[in-house]
Amino acid sequence: HRVMRKVHPQGFENFEKGSTFKIMSYNLLAEENLKKNATHLLPNDPCHESMYRYNRILAEIEQSNSDLICLQEVSLKIAYPFFAKELTQMGY
Repeated sequence: HRVMRKVHPQGFENFEKGSTFKIMSYNLLAEENLKKNATHLLPNDPCHESMYRYNRILAEIEQSNSDLICLQEVSLKIAYPFFAKELTQMGY
């Protein structure tokens, strides 16, 4: 069981002067874009499988211990349910 991350209730502008926080931004590569633009590159690459990529990305997120995470190209069918569940369990 993870503890929820602490966020100042009044927003970032009320943090003590000199405090720091980490931001991570990650492009998940939406399935539509992968299939349309990249499957001809390294056709047997396991990264073509979304859950393989998502689990690797999740491990990087966990290792980064960032305070704020921005995810791009989040598909509603696969990526959103997976990351919403996993990141909530991690305290995001």
